[in-house]
Amino acid sequence: MRTNHDVVTMLRRAVWISWRALTLLAGLLLLLLQLLGVLAGLAFREVDRVHRDAARPPFW
Repeated sequence: MRTNHDVVTMLRRAVWISWRALTLLAGLLLLLLQLLGVLAGLAFREVDRVHRDAARPPFW
């Protein structure tokens, strides 16, 4: 038979595990957003370079 102490211990453990999983998920999400930001920045630089090259008058 489980006592109140056992139930409270189980609940605390479940809350701790779910909190850890939630923070890990949030960290991974932030890392993914940062990676997407870097890729978007690189793509923007490339598009900007192509547009500048196209707008530059020919050298002859």
